[in-house]
Amino acid sequence: MARDAIVSARVNENLKTEAESILQQPGIPVSVAFTTLYRQLSDKAFLSL
Repeated sequence: MARDAIVSARVNENLKTEAESILQQPGIPVSVAFTTLYRQLSDKAFLSL
């Protein structure tokens, strides 16, 4: 699957910092976390049809 889309969002700075710190501990890039979230949302939407 090509990774050619850009996602931009405004979030609370403290939330962003905390989330990035948590993701950094096991070495998970933010892009992987977003991809996982989007994939879960897509799968759940498919299952609810």
